[in-house]
Amino acid sequence: VDGSLDTAIDLLENLEVHEDKIKRNLNYTKGLIYTEALMMRLSDEIGRLEAHDLLHELAQKSMNEDKDFKEVLLDNKIVSSNLTEKEIDDIMKPEKYVGLAEYFAETVAKKE
Repeated sequence: VDGSLDTAIDLLENLEVHEDKIKRNLNYTKGLIYTEALMMRLSDEIGRLEAHDLLHELAQKSMNEDKDFKEVLLDNKIVSSNLTEKEIDDIMKPEKYVGLAEYFAETVAKKE
C-alpha cells in the first residue's frame, strides 16, 4: 500500500493541468458529449424513444453541417418548445460532470 501511495503522491505532486487544452478537448465535439444528458431531460417531455431518435437526428445534423450542437438544438422546434436556452446551457456545463472527483480530492488532502 505504501508503494501505491508514494506513486500516487508523486503523480499528483508533478501533475500539470493545462486548462486551455482541457477546454479545447471538451469543445472538440461541439457539444455532442452532452447528448445523453439532453436525451434524459428531453425524455421527460416527449418520451425516451422520441427523445433518442430526435437527438440522434440532430447530432447527425450537427456533424454533417459542422455546427455547434447547441445551435442545432435551439433551431429545432420540438427542442426549443420543451427546453429553454438556459436549461440547455445548464445541461451543457462540463463542471456538472465531475462525479465524485471533489470528494476524493478532499479525502486524499485530509489524509496528508
